[in-house]
Order: sequence, then C-alpha cells, then structure tokens
Amino acid sequence: MSRTSETSLSRLGEDGFHRWLYGKGVGAWGQLLPAGDDCVALPGRKGQALLLTTDAVVEGSHFPPGTPGSWVGRFAAQVNLSDLAAKGGTPLGFLCALQAPSRSPARWAQEVVRGILAEGRKVGAPLLGGDTKSSPSPTVTLTALGEGRPGRLMPRDGGRPGDLLVTTGTVGAGGARFLRWKASGSRVGPELRRLLTVRACLREGRLLARHARAALDTSDGLLWSARLLAEASGLSATVDLRGLPFNAECVEGARTGLWPIQRAAFLGGDYELLAALPESHLAAARAGIRRMGRDLSVVGRLSREGRHRLVTGQGVRPLPAVGWDTFSPGP
Repeated sequence: MSRTSETSLSRLGEDGFHRWLYGKGVGAWGQLLPAGDDCVALPGRKGQALLLTTDAVVEGSHFPPGTPGSWVGRFAAQVNLSDLAAKGGTPLGFLCALQAPSRSPARWAQEVVRGILAEGRKVGAPLLGGDTKSSPSPTVTLTALGEGRPGRLMPRDGGRPGDLLVTTGTVGAGGARFLRWKASGSRVGPELRRLLTVRACLREGRLLARHARAALDTSDGLLWSARLLAEASGLSATVDLRGLPFNAECVEGARTGLWPIQRAAFLGGDYELLAALPESHLAAARAGIRRMGRDLSVVGRLSREGRHRLVTGQGVRPLPAVGWDTFSPGP
C-alpha cells in the first residue's frame, strides 16, 4: 500500500484508534476496569484498587509557545487528577516525563515542575519521579497514581437501562473559554490562563462512587462523553438539551453573538463528571454534592432503544457526534 493511500490518524479519529488498540489485547491483563476506561485499575494494597492514568500536554495542541511553565504544570496535574476523580479515586502521587528543546530556558522547565508540585500539595499527591528528554517541542506527560475501592470504581461499562445521566457543575465553560481565547488571537494572556485553569472533581467523584454505576469526565464534551459511556455499557443515550445547566460564560457569549450556544457547550474542556446512576439514588447523590457547594443535574437517560438521541425544544433528533478529538482538534 502506498503512503498516500494509508488511513490518516485524523480520518481514523481518536476513538477509532482506541478501538484498534484495545482489539490488540491492550488493557486485557489483570484489570478491574474495562480497557479504555479513564484509569487502569489493578489489585492494590489492603484490599484497595491501584489506579493509574497518564495524559500528555503538548505545545501547539494544548498551549501555544511562550506559555508560562507554571500554567502548563498546573494544567497537566489537574487533567490527570480528573481521570482519578472519574473512578472515585484518592491521589497518591505523580510521575513526570518532561520533554523540551535543549535550548529552552531552564527556568521554564523548573516552573512546570513547581506547578505540578503546587497542585499535588493541594491533594496530597507528591511528585515521585520521572524522566527528562530533549525534543523538538515541549511536552509534559504525567502519570497519576491513586487508590479506589473495588466495587465502587464506576466503570464505563457499568450503566444499565433506565439509569439517569447526571453531570456535576455546568456545561460549556471550557468551550466558551477556548473560543474566547481563539477570538483573542490565541495569545498568551488572561484568556489562555483561564482556559488552562481547571479543577478535577475529586471530592465529587468519591461521593458519586457511593451511588453511580458508571462515570467518566467530560473533557471531550458532554455529548461525546454520553455516547462513550452508553456504548461501553451496550446501551443508547438520550440527552435532553432543555435541562442542561449551561455555564454563564457560555450563555453570555451566545447572547452577545460570539458563538452559538451549542458550539461552545459541546466542544469539551469542562472536566466535570458525567455519571449513570439509578433514579432511586438521585436525591442522596444530589444532596451530597450540594453540601460541597456544587450541583448535580439530570441531563439524560440510558436505554436499549438502539440509537442515541438529543431532545430539544423543537423535538427529537439523532445525538450529534461532536466533541474534542485530539487528531482533529478545534471547532
């Protein structure tokens, strides 16, 4: 086959590549969670599950040249902690692989590490070690380690027909901040700092683990996350647009004509949690989340209907396949 006729990663897509990867047996050994979940889970100490997750933050994809290292380090830490949160995990620590051109200022790499350390201190997760390499462009790859309770890991494939789909917080903050940053000329400034300032829902995840059957974070967008959770569970998702808790920034941008509200709302980058739970557990889960000063909103339901649906004020239509894909990013 000639190189020009090969399937590109942008055509295959991130989800397609993952399907190929797990078809090769990756993730099949000794796991307490299905392959492709937010974390790997292995038998750990004292009856706990050892949780591991890894994520890379790359210049040109996640941040532009000139971004302060501390912003990058803090963002990388929270992105990885968000995957632990989706499994109800408690962080234990980080490993870091830092790559950058040898001509880069040493101060930038040191700021990255300081950012990771600062976020780790907030949750009791020290930087345990790692590696450094010279490379053409900066990349920060973190592996987060944590612990969770077997039986309360909220596996992606744990949803059941009739389960409610619920989300913490609001929808659309990440998309609104991304679009506002793009409108600013993609510069390094306040808009970028706000875009890279995210918070993993660790406390919310541990609370939801008492009630939810399945969960994942919404970093790739609410609609795409609902689709992933439903398909992992062998079910269909119905999302009701009429009940979504749109973020105030998202609504304000739509009101002033900066973007259509659905474009911002479903782009991704929220790092909230989407969970499937029995309706009988909704009141207790919502009360627990509200005691944290946050909210839990019903956004849909799982079923065996055989197709994903989006309910709007104008009726019902197929659920759009929209969200963040690392191999074809951007709106």
